[in-house]
Amino acid sequence: MDTTADLLKTPLHSLHLELGARMAGFAGYDMPIQYKMGVMQEHLHTRANAGLFDVSHMGQILIRAKSGDVRDAALALEAVTPVDVADLKPGRQRYGLFTNDKGGLEDDFMVANRGDHLYLVVNAACKHDDLARIEAALSDTCEIEAQFDRGLIALQGPAAEGVLSSYAPKAEDMLFMDVTELEIAGVPVVVSRSGYTGEDGYEISIPAEETDRIARLLLSDDHVAPIGLGARDSLRLEAGLCLYGNDIDEATTPVEANLKWAIQKVRRNGGAREGGFPGADIILSQFDNGASRLRVGLQPAGKAPVRAERGAVCAGDRRRGHRHRDIGRVRPQRRRPGRHGLCACRAGRSGNHDLCGSAWQAARTGRRFPALRPLHLQTLNHNRNSTMLKFTEDHEWLKIEGDVATVGITEHAAEQLGDLVFVELPEVGAKLDKGGEASTVESVKAASDVYCPLAGEITEVNQAIADDPSLVNSDPTGAGWFFKLKLDDAGSADELMDEAAYKSMIG
Repeated sequence: MDTTADLLKTPLHSLHLELGARMAGFAGYDMPIQYKMGVMQEHLHTRANAGLFDVSHMGQILIRAKSGDVRDAALALEAVTPVDVADLKPGRQRYGLFTNDKGGLEDDFMVANRGDHLYLVVNAACKHDDLARIEAALSDTCEIEAQFDRGLIALQGPAAEGVLSSYAPKAEDMLFMDVTELEIAGVPVVVSRSGYTGEDGYEISIPAEETDRIARLLLSDDHVAPIGLGARDSLRLEAGLCLYGNDIDEATTPVEANLKWAIQKVRRNGGAREGGFPGADIILSQFDNGASRLRVGLQPAGKAPVRAERGAVCAGDRRRGHRHRDIGRVRPQRRRPGRHGLCACRAGRSGNHDLCGSAWQAARTGRRFPALRPLHLQTLNHNRNSTMLKFTEDHEWLKIEGDVATVGITEHAAEQLGDLVFVELPEVGAKLDKGGEASTVESVKAASDVYCPLAGEITEVNQAIADDPSLVNSDPTGAGWFFKLKLDDAGSADELMDEAAYKSMIG
């Protein structure tokens, strides 16, 4: 075990001690776990106001193509990640994954197109391995610069925009997943409108020598409080965000991790740049054929915690003739303030447990107690006439009326994306081919595309969701529809999935 003397220190280490933080070793660094407020109050403060997190232990890496063209750097990076980097526009970022030859996840990261170079933020425990991976694959064509000594802070919460824009007014104009250079108190910083709490907010990359001053400046606002890693973990879990090494690891594929949304269509089978990344055969086969296990979220019905080291998940209902059987393992659980706990589970599909309609249970020390259904098993909105709906593998639904289809995204897709913050709709009159990009959505988790399920002409768009994207989350198969499409061939809808087939696909 590392002693305190062995642990590395971030540029904010002295500030943490001054603020009375309880420190502990994390990824080789001496990091604040909580402050005097405590984890529960820090969690609630971030949800209501703004929290300031020190994430300087994470790794920042710059990649520049020797040709001078950032697209060349992006194409080179695609050799080690299944995500679409080459089509990322300047000033935008997205969530990415590093995979291994067996399809497992080596790390997850954020990548931004900074115009003349790529900017990556990788996890602290993996950053040296990630750097070595990138250097081995890209050194012939790219220059790689590690900025592991640079400060990185996250300002998260509903008050974050007001706080940051008081020092850097242009922060207010940034959209979710925008990345740009701003100036705070005379210091040039790189700011992304993103974070890992499920809240609106920003991550701010700062020269090491200025990190303490900028952090103190932000903390001088009454809305801002210092927040430790304990609340950061409970916030991300409540938002359904993965933690590498806990919910996902090198033995879990993106499909098994329920992260299919992170791999864009252009990298999948049939895409313009399909495959070509480590483990592509395994991962893309699972896209087509499904996986034998899946990461899902669970919320226990009672207050008793479900411990990872002894918690199994089983399904069955003896009253209906189904015997209980173990189907997965619970990952570490963290309690949520004012609510029951949350945990993640990797579950198999044996025994058709996902179809039997019984509550899942967590087994602990030989006894079983009820847990709520995993969210991915929730049925679609049956307040609508769902028997009229058709579905696509990309999680769009269609309601067919004559030769006109109303199109939206499914409840499952909305849940996976999280709270939507931006919707870009197609133009009325646009003619789209089947599989063409029709819309873009951005959420607290990621940016994603909505594809045109069948060939046709856009006749109407739902401006209401552009004005209020939350409509998609609250009523995805009703008020949250995206556009109406006059079909070139009304009979082509017959090739799409019905509700039963779609529910079977998402398992």
